[in-house]
Amino acid sequence: MTFANFDPNGNTQLTEHQQRSLASAKAYVQRWTLNPSGWLGLYGTYGVGKTHLAVAAAIERNDRGDDVFFCTIPDLLDHLRASPDRDNWLRQFDLLERLKAIDILIMDEMKSRSGGPSAEDKLFQIINYRYEERLPTIITSAYMVEEIAVIRPEVASRLQDRLVVAELLIDAPDYRQGGTRH
Repeated sequence: MTFANFDPNGNTQLTEHQQRSLASAKAYVQRWTLNPSGWLGLYGTYGVGKTHLAVAAAIERNDRGDDVFFCTIPDLLDHLRASPDRDNWLRQFDLLERLKAIDILIMDEMKSRSGGPSAEDKLFQIINYRYEERLPTIITSAYMVEEIAVIRPEVASRLQDRLVVAELLIDAPDYRQGGTRH
């Protein structure tokens, strides 16, 4: 998944508006990747290229020497769930501290489902730290911020801060449903 193989025109079923939406999202994420600052919130239905663009940014920044971490939020919540095992707790703490301060963090698939109180608290610690420090972060979601707010109002509040977060809505159909875009 690179910027080079993200083709906003690859699906002949796209309207002009949808092609512009994809091209605009690609161009914006490419510009952000040149000098990452603040957060990007990439929103849109499943299969529109949010993850593709986030991975392309991660690869590019990693190639430039940044320490980058990409994760899906459901997988991250699994790793952050509390465990009585001391060694596991230390690994969780190390992961938590690493994700707070890493150069660029990309969290894919912010959903409105809960991961349990302990894991949700840790997720919020990561998000809040990065928000307060204004560290480059990309969050993707098929849910709009208003839907995220139902379960995670404290996260949604930070995602709505336009001084920190650039919100990009990708308005295109799911390419997995008959499209040819890669």
